[in-house]
Amino acid sequence: MPAKKVKAPAISECIAHLECTVDSQITTGDHTVFVGKIVEAYANPGVFTESYDLKNSRMLFHVGGNNFAILDPKIYKP
Repeated sequence: MPAKKVKAPAISECIAHLECTVDSQITTGDHTVFVGKIVEAYANPGVFTESYDLKNSRMLFHVGGNNFAILDPKIYKP
């Protein structure tokens, strides 16, 4: 879907979006660090309230390399 303020598209299946512009980039060895500025932020209504609705928010986590994980939505309380 079209983003609100940047040229790159937004992913409609995501529950929240941060649209950014690049302010600078720094090469550090074999990596480049991009420093950006958030120019627009929005989320689906009701997803972020006083606490996260984990049962309806299948969050994707980068766990290293090319590996990603979606955590079990079950909430454990002590």
